[in-house]
Amino acid sequence: MTGAVAAPRYLTLDVVRGVAVMGILLANIAAFALPAPAYFSPLAWGGHGTREIAVWLTTFVFVEGKMRGLFSFLFGASMLLVIERAQAGGANPVKVHLSRMAVLFLIGVAHMYFIWWGDILAHYALVGLVAFVFAGLKAEQLLAAALTALVATLLWNSMGLVGLIQAAPRDTPQAIQTWDLFAWGFGVPPADWIEGKSRQCAGTGRPRSRGGGSSSTDRSLSLKPSAPKR
Repeated sequence: MTGAVAAPRYLTLDVVRGVAVMGILLANIAAFALPAPAYFSPLAWGGHGTREIAVWLTTFVFVEGKMRGLFSFLFGASMLLVIERAQAGGANPVKVHLSRMAVLFLIGVAHMYFIWWGDILAHYALVGLVAFVFAGLKAEQLLAAALTALVATLLWNSMGLVGLIQAAPRDTPQAIQTWDLFAWGFGVPPADWIEGKSRQCAGTGRPRSRGGGSSSTDRSLSLKPSAPKR
């Protein structure tokens, strides 16, 4: 009796996927070990030396965001391969894709609530539900949709930038609060907050980080759009 032929694997995709996963790990190491503000600024947790700043700058320029983008490309490519193989095997591609996204979502939720709140797998699963709609579009249509999403994102982010510029004079209580929140998440937190974290280090052996059961205060300080999400 002839057995089923296993679907061929694309080794190039596997290698690139491994590089992307390791890059995401590299970007998240600071989030695992340090308080939330240190993810975006080494000055937030004592990184004043040339070596610390150089390491942070190298990671921020060459790793941060790039590996998530690469992994997102691979996510889309894998989705198309799954759809094609389901169609070739006579299975329902919608059912196959939705079942995979459901499993991925459950894994992501478990990871988020029991291991690390900065999980991104659940987000991938939710985005995967929407991405399936674009699977049958032509390249021109995909490019138009991507440009539309990019412009919308830039406009949304520009609103925050305008608000920050308006708050720069810090001439009103609201402006002071807006500026302090930004400086807190992307610069140097207040000295009393750093001192409190230092006492936690002395009491628990390490700070309560984004990767180790961070507090609600840590979460409010993190201005990162998804999580770091990585």
